[in-house]
Amino acid sequence: MVLRWLEGILGRRPSVPEARAVLVETAATFGCTPWELDHAVWHAQRSRRPVISSDSATSRKYRAHQGRWRDEVLGLPAGPPTTSRTRSATGDSMLPAVHDGVRAEDAGWNLMSQAAVDYARARVPVIKAAEGMVETDRLWRNMLSSQPLAFSIVGEMRAHCEIALEVLSELSGHHLVAFDRVETGGDPWSLDGLQAEWAPPRLEHTCDRSGFDIAAAVRTSDDRRMIITVEVKYTDRFSASAFEPARYLEALRYVGIDVTRAERIVAAGGSQFLRSVLLTDSVRRGGKSGVDPLDAALAVVLSRDDDRTAARVVQGVAEEQPTVSVAWWGLGAFLDVVGRHGELADWVDAMRARYLPDTDRAAPIR
Repeated sequence: MVLRWLEGILGRRPSVPEARAVLVETAATFGCTPWELDHAVWHAQRSRRPVISSDSATSRKYRAHQGRWRDEVLGLPAGPPTTSRTRSATGDSMLPAVHDGVRAEDAGWNLMSQAAVDYARARVPVIKAAEGMVETDRLWRNMLSSQPLAFSIVGEMRAHCEIALEVLSELSGHHLVAFDRVETGGDPWSLDGLQAEWAPPRLEHTCDRSGFDIAAAVRTSDDRRMIITVEVKYTDRFSASAFEPARYLEALRYVGIDVTRAERIVAAGGSQFLRSVLLTDSVRRGGKSGVDPLDAALAVVLSRDDDRTAARVVQGVAEEQPTVSVAWWGLGAFLDVVGRHGELADWVDAMRARYLPDTDRAAPIR
């Protein structure tokens, strides 16, 4: 960072010996040690991040944090934004599409392990074949997006299946002994164990574009088959798209929600999670054709531990319907559970450093 600071002052990039000499001379002028000046420059440069005027305070905080991760950990320049509506030529939380002749997709900079990179490369073509909701630019370059977060989790957990089952058991409150497979129209729609960005055939279920950031087909110790679906949030808000109860009357009836209750959930900002709950229940029932039904279901929101909106949305849906179990998991709490398995300690430390700055720590599993 000192080299970058001096480059801005001198108008050229100094060599390391030259920078050291300038630092010593400048420190003497100010009556401090070179270490103290170096530290002050580092802090000043670290805090100077580009600002997007439309960002909320939360988005601004985490965008800056992702920018620092890009700068200091990955050592990469900022990349172009995903939308032409952004005036800036680069985005602080965007990775370059190509750097030193290497594409972001080939390098896998935005994912948190090689297992996650390998999984994403294999998974993306399957999602596209199923007409699913995967945006490759978002996956490989957008550091603030929840999509790479979901792929990082699933990719690493799939590489450690026994640990994944133990983690899901503790979080869900069910003793899970194996991953399962749900046949929902055959490949590419079938759910095989733990997957990112999964959705069943639309016309067999809620006839909309709803899907799950993470989904797991599992089997319990008493041989019950279960689906766990997860909506992942980082800084992104719940979708505000309109929810028309008349389109979902049958699905609402199955979970015990009338129009009045549905409207209360929507008014509280829960329309996106309500759709997720309805789709989760539809998969449990085997869809309209009743193909391959399951015994139980759990719909989850996984978000930052300080995301009170997520907690409130989940609580509101829980209060309005008795059929589908719902839960809010804090990301810090999730990582705490994973971190009890020593072989994943380094991965957990890296995930915390990237996604949970400052003192963001575990929240209760609800």
